[in-house]
Amino acid sequence: MNVAALQKHLRDLAEFLAAAEAGKPVVTELTAVHDALAPFKDEKLPAFVTFLRQAHEYWTTGVLTPKAKARKASPKNSKPPAPTIDDVRAKVAVLYETAPTASDEQINEVFGPLVGTFGLEDLKLIATAAHVEGKVTSLRAKQKVVDEIRRAITDRRGVAQRSVQ
Repeated sequence: MNVAALQKHLRDLAEFLAAAEAGKPVVTELTAVHDALAPFKDEKLPAFVTFLRQAHEYWTTGVLTPKAKARKASPKNSKPPAPTIDDVRAKVAVLYETAPTASDEQINEVFGPLVGTFGLEDLKLIATAAHVEGKVTSLRAKQKVVDEIRRAITDRRGVAQRSVQ
């Protein structure tokens, strides 16, 4: 239902009351409401009700609350919170200890966001979890620090795999 249908009911009611001689002021008021709704005739009633609530809020408070953004239902579209240094350091430590059985996917999952998320000094702190702090002390590029941490884990995995063969 849209506002035009509401207008029709108001006009019909005004005509009925006029025929019943209910009083000219009532008919005049209903006709005025009918005419005032003309600019909104194509609006659906729920949207018009929302508009009326907003208009009332502005009328009474002088402030119009902005419309809240709809939250996306899909967890794919929402970004997880950025990991902390301690979180990543713990993941690297676990990855280092489980390196013999770690998959490339597990390694990439930990190393994917490192360069873009952390600064050089943070990465050097994370490197302590893979026991390569001595190798990264003099490095000046974030990617080189990450590469050194990754190398420590993949080398450890490679040694374990060679010893099994």
